[in-house]
Amino acid sequence: MGLAKSEPQTPLRDRMRYWFDRTLARSTGTLMGWLVITCLAVVVPVSLLLVWTDPGSPTSLSGRLTAAWRISAETLRLGAATGTPLRMVLSAVLGLVALLCVSTLVGVITTGLADRMTELSRGRSTVLERGHVLVLGWSDQVTTVVGELIAAQAPRRPRAIVLLADRDKAVMEEALAARVGPVARGRIVCRSGPPSDPDVLTLASPRSASTVVILPSAGPTADAEVLRILLALRAAIGGYTDGPPVLAAVRDDRYRAPARLAAGPLGTVLEADTVTARLIAQCVGRPGLSLVLRDLLDFAGDEFYLADATAFQDGPFGETLLCHPDSCVVGLLTPDGRTLLNPAADTLVLPGSRLIVLAHDDDSTRVEDCRHLVDVSVIATARPEPAVPSRLLILGWNSLPAP
Repeated sequence: MGLAKSEPQTPLRDRMRYWFDRTLARSTGTLMGWLVITCLAVVVPVSLLLVWTDPGSPTSLSGRLTAAWRISAETLRLGAATGTPLRMVLSAVLGLVALLCVSTLVGVITTGLADRMTELSRGRSTVLERGHVLVLGWSDQVTTVVGELIAAQAPRRPRAIVLLADRDKAVMEEALAARVGPVARGRIVCRSGPPSDPDVLTLASPRSASTVVILPSAGPTADAEVLRILLALRAAIGGYTDGPPVLAAVRDDRYRAPARLAAGPLGTVLEADTVTARLIAQCVGRPGLSLVLRDLLDFAGDEFYLADATAFQDGPFGETLLCHPDSCVVGLLTPDGRTLLNPAADTLVLPGSRLIVLAHDDDSTRVEDCRHLVDVSVIATARPEPAVPSRLLILGWNSLPAP
């Protein structure tokens, strides 16, 4: 039978450190006691040394002890009253009470500021904006959407863009910083929290927003989350007839009908993946069409606007085409919300209709008679191109259902 090996002895330094750590972890009073002992262990010997090495100090022992007490009391802010022992004890008690009150006040202020800074860094404070654009949810499209919203704003009328998503505020700000410039970055307000929670949603002031945009995430339950956000939005606003217009996007066509019901009469629901697939199909075999669509759909250069059609009320749509020198009329928005793109020239412009124009900005849609500038002799009728069979190679597969 072999002898058991003896365990190595723990060094005294490590045992003392372990005992000290356990002592500090017991309570706040223990920590304060150690602080008092440490201060006295340093201040009192140094004060005695200063008195005993001072040539001008009193020669008697009581005088030197009184001088040492005065130095220690002034150092620890305990009061420097001298006299009877009772007077010195009362002075020390008052100094300790004053020190405790000041320390408590500093601690309360520091804790309050730290909690407030933590709350601000978490993005849980209320947004006090009016007329802002509220973006709910986070997806891979959010940087593009925010960038286009900033580009669409007029320099003289900037609006805040409030983003509420269940992500860390610092992460959202870092992701958006690379997309927007430093000037526009000051108009972006990020708040952290689940948008499907009505209590969290009220932090973004949805009732005072000019527009609400809801983006689907990349997860498998993205469309269900959009439905929950729409319901929470209506709960936070307080109904379907009041509040800003809502634009929501879903990925699956099966969720479009319930999303429209949840969005209400002021809501518009788009099926993002289907729209993207149709745009891709339109660009097949048409080189350069993708560049044209991108130029029309982004906010760089000319884009679509709605113009007043009061001057053409009860008249044919064809008269509007030659009365806009700085813009191009491409369609009509009827009073019942129907969109007519390139309608027939004899289409009647009803009261309450609006013109869909392609212009540089909404201020360049002035009305002026330009019929005298038309040269009828150069107008030619386009000939239809003969149908030519083509072969297409489609690579890849996605989750969209077959038509």
